Amino acid sequence: MTLESIQSGSVWIDGKPLWHEVRGDQLHPASEKYLHERRRRLGMVFQSFNLFPHLTVLENITQPQRLNFKRPRRDAEDRAMELLEMVGLAHKARAWPEELSGGQKQRVAIARTLGMDPEILLFDEITSALDPELVDEVLNVLRRLSERPDLTMLLVTHEMSFAREFSDRVIFMESGKIIEDAPPERLFVNPAQERTRQFLRKILPHTR
Repeated sequence: MTLESIQSGSVWIDGKPLWHEVRGDQLHPASEKYLHERRRRLGMVFQSFNLFPHLTVLENITQPQRLNFKRPRRDAEDRAMELLEMVGLAHKARAWPEELSGGQKQRVAIARTLGMDPEILLFDEITSALDPELVDEVLNVLRRLSERPDLTMLLVTHEMSFAREFSDRVIFMESGKIIEDAPPERLFVNPAQERTRQFLRKILPHTR
């Protein structure tokens, strides 16, 4: 997302580097202008919601659109209401973040990010701060989003049953290293790496 600097390596999206600019056959640190342009394709949903407490739900979704895309207020509000309807919170448009449950805050955060029309959505442990009873209402939104062919989603999650059901591809990581990369039907049923098997046995007791 370019919110944190990288120490080594490179990140590529659709054949173009994210953190670097190509000049000739060399990679060079990207300018802020280049980063801003590449960043516009990405959307981020944070673990701790990151809603602005002094703005209503509607304003939390419209303000990024108006600041970044210069959308007229009416257009931004129409788009915000459409997204709130999608996440089941149109009735909370005038509410303040402090009046929402954790699950509702996370759904507003998803709507806010979608308002920026990203091609790639990044989710950072978006259910870890929620009470177990509220997790499903957020995951149901992701299930609906997964039906969109124009959207790629990258999730960091410890919800193993959801990852197995939801994902096209699962990467198991430890200490910043990729241990295993496979389709869910293989990784969860017949993992190739012993470390993956050890992890799954602890999380999913019926795993061999």
